[in-house]
Amino acid sequence: MPQPKLDTSLFDQLAAAFAAVPKDVVGLARIERKARENGATDPLDGYMVLGACAAVRGDAEASVRNHEASLRVAPARLEVWCNYLTSLILLGESARVRHLAFEIGKRFPANPNAHSAGMNALIELGLLQS
Repeated sequence: MPQPKLDTSLFDQLAAAFAAVPKDVVGLARIERKARENGATDPLDGYMVLGACAAVRGDAEASVRNHEASLRVAPARLEVWCNYLTSLILLGESARVRHLAFEIGKRFPANPNAHSAGMNALIELGLLQS
Protein backbone atom coordinates (compact mmCIF):
# COMPACT_ATOMS: atom_id res chain seq x y z
CA MET A 1 0.00 0.00 0.00
CA PRO A 2 1.48 3.40 -0.97
CA GLN A 3 2.33 5.82 1.83
CA PRO A 4 0.54 9.18 1.88
CA LYS A 5 2.75 12.01 0.62
CA LEU A 6 4.19 14.13 3.39
CA ASP A 7 3.43 17.85 3.09
CA THR A 8 6.83 19.50 3.32
CA SER A 9 5.69 23.12 3.09
CA LEU A 10 6.09 23.75 6.84
CA PHE A 11 9.54 22.16 6.75
CA ASP A 12 10.48 24.51 3.90
CA GLN A 13 9.29 27.49 5.95
CA LEU A 14 11.17 26.18 8.99
CA ALA A 15 14.39 25.92 6.97
CA ALA A 16 13.99 29.53 5.84
CA ALA A 17 13.33 30.73 9.41
CA PHE A 18 16.36 28.82 10.69
CA ALA A 19 18.62 30.14 7.93
CA ALA A 20 17.70 33.77 8.60
CA VAL A 21 20.27 35.78 10.53
CA PRO A 22 19.21 36.49 13.17
CA LYS A 23 16.81 33.57 13.42
CA ASP A 24 13.25 34.43 12.47
CA VAL A 25 11.61 33.78 15.86
CA VAL A 26 8.30 35.22 14.68
CA GLY A 27 8.34 32.88 11.69
CA LEU A 28 9.23 29.97 13.95
CA ALA A 29 6.30 30.76 16.27
CA ARG A 30 3.96 30.96 13.26
CA ILE A 31 5.18 27.57 11.99
CA GLU A 32 4.67 26.00 15.44
CA ARG A 33 1.15 27.43 15.65
CA LYS A 34 0.31 26.05 12.18
CA ALA A 35 1.79 22.66 13.10
CA ARG A 36 -0.43 22.50 16.20
CA GLU A 37 -3.46 23.35 14.06
CA ASN A 38 -2.50 20.73 11.46
CA GLY A 39 -1.90 18.20 14.21
CA ALA A 40 -5.62 18.05 14.92
CA THR A 41 -6.24 16.48 11.51
CA ASP A 42 -2.77 15.07 10.75
CA PRO A 43 -1.01 14.14 13.99
CA LEU A 44 2.05 12.77 12.20
CA ASP A 45 2.75 16.03 10.39
CA GLY A 46 2.10 18.01 13.56
CA TYR A 47 4.46 15.96 15.71
CA MET A 48 7.23 15.94 13.10
CA VAL A 49 7.14 19.70 12.53
CA LEU A 50 6.88 20.47 16.26
CA GLY A 51 9.83 18.18 16.93
CA ALA A 52 11.90 19.96 14.28
CA CYS A 53 10.85 23.40 15.60
CA ALA A 54 11.85 22.43 19.13
CA ALA A 55 15.25 21.32 17.83
CA VAL A 56 15.72 24.68 16.10
CA ARG A 57 14.90 26.39 19.42
CA GLY A 58 17.39 24.11 21.21
CA ASP A 59 14.70 22.42 23.32
CA ALA A 60 15.86 18.79 23.33
CA GLU A 61 13.12 17.58 25.69
CA ALA A 62 10.26 18.93 23.54
CA SER A 63 11.95 17.73 20.36
CA VAL A 64 12.37 14.17 21.64
CA ARG A 65 8.82 14.12 23.04
CA ASN A 66 7.31 15.15 19.69
CA HIS A 67 9.50 12.86 17.61
CA GLU A 68 8.74 9.88 19.87
CA ALA A 69 5.04 10.65 19.38
CA SER A 70 5.54 10.71 15.60
CA LEU A 71 7.19 7.28 15.79
CA ARG A 72 4.18 5.93 17.67
CA VAL A 73 1.92 7.20 14.87
CA ALA A 74 3.99 5.85 11.94
CA PRO A 75 6.83 3.54 13.02
CA ALA A 76 7.18 2.00 9.55
CA ARG A 77 7.92 5.27 7.72
CA LEU A 78 11.62 5.94 7.23
CA GLU A 79 11.14 9.69 6.81
CA VAL A 80 9.77 9.87 10.37
CA TRP A 81 12.96 8.28 11.71
CA CYS A 82 15.16 10.50 9.53
CA ASN A 83 13.36 13.64 10.68
CA TYR A 84 14.05 12.62 14.28
CA LEU A 85 17.68 11.91 13.43
CA THR A 86 18.08 15.34 11.83
CA SER A 87 16.73 17.04 14.93
CA LEU A 88 19.11 15.11 17.16
CA ILE A 89 22.04 16.13 14.93
CA LEU A 90 20.96 19.77 15.16
CA LEU A 91 20.80 19.45 18.95
CA GLY A 92 24.26 17.81 19.06
CA GLU A 93 22.88 14.78 20.90
CA SER A 94 25.70 12.37 20.00
CA ALA A 95 24.62 9.43 22.16
CA ARG A 96 21.04 9.62 20.92
CA VAL A 97 22.20 10.00 17.30
CA ARG A 98 24.34 6.88 17.61
CA HIS A 99 21.49 4.89 19.18
CA LEU A 100 18.91 6.06 16.63
CA ALA A 101 21.23 5.51 13.64
CA PHE A 102 21.71 1.87 14.63
CA GLU A 103 18.00 1.47 15.38
CA ILE A 104 17.15 2.73 11.89
CA GLY A 105 19.54 0.18 10.40
CA LYS A 106 17.88 -2.63 12.38
CA ARG A 107 14.34 -1.56 11.49
CA PHE A 108 15.04 -1.06 7.78
CA PRO A 109 17.74 -3.67 7.05
CA ALA A 110 17.07 -3.89 3.29
CA ASN A 111 16.75 -0.16 2.69
CA PRO A 112 19.96 1.48 1.48
CA ASN A 113 18.52 4.94 2.22
CA ALA A 114 18.16 3.96 5.87
CA HIS A 115 21.78 2.87 6.10
CA SER A 116 22.94 5.98 4.29
CA ALA A 117 20.97 8.24 6.66
CA GLY A 118 22.45 6.51 9.69
CA MET A 119 26.01 6.64 8.39
CA ASN A 120 25.71 10.29 7.34
CA ALA A 121 24.39 11.19 10.79
CA LEU A 122 27.32 9.45 12.46
CA ILE A 123 29.79 11.17 10.12
CA GLU A 124 28.14 14.57 10.70
CA LEU A 125 28.79 14.37 14.44
CA GLY A 126 32.28 12.89 14.02
CA LEU A 127 31.21 9.50 15.36
CA LEU A 128 32.34 7.71 12.19
CA GLN A 129 35.00 8.64 9.68
CA SER A 130 34.09 8.70 5.99
